[in-house]
Amino acid sequence: MLMQSISYGSNKEEQKHNVGNKDQSEDMEMQDEDEGSHTYDEFAEITFNIDWMQKIWDITGHLWYHEESMAFLDPITIDTFEGDEELYRQYMSIVEYAIDLFTIKENIKAYKYGNVHQWQLDIQTMFINCKNYNEEKSDIHTSAKKLEKFYFNELAHYGLVDSEMGGIVRIK
Repeated sequence: MLMQSISYGSNKEEQKHNVGNKDQSEDMEMQDEDEGSHTYDEFAEITFNIDWMQKIWDITGHLWYHEESMAFLDPITIDTFEGDEELYRQYMSIVEYAIDLFTIKENIKAYKYGNVHQWQLDIQTMFINCKNYNEEKSDIHTSAKKLEKFYFNELAHYGLVDSEMGGIVRIK
């Protein structure tokens, strides 16, 4: 289960440090007037009865909390480019199908993936988009490569390989 692989501190500052970024820990914390504050982690709270759905949910959660995930959490909008319409148009001219972890997470919750391969296509597209748009030596390109390597390790760990193709299918 996800909570076993993520170490949360006992206070807010430790949680921020262990999760890796302030925004993620703030998103997870909810105030309850009757019970005080507690941590909500939808990846730990939501479960699926379908084995492959649970596996892709778990892997998506691990990607979400990975230290290199910050640039991949939210959809790309003009605000991503600080309102620069030209940069946004340039990005959209290079990227045919913009995808991010938030959208992937919501697609899983809405049962929009009919199989593992549809989910894999979105994950791979996210990495391809990043590497195609950003310079190879940029921090975000490096983050994409590290997160992608982690993703492939997770696929192997969860046994989500395509046996007909002799291993994990990498989309070029």
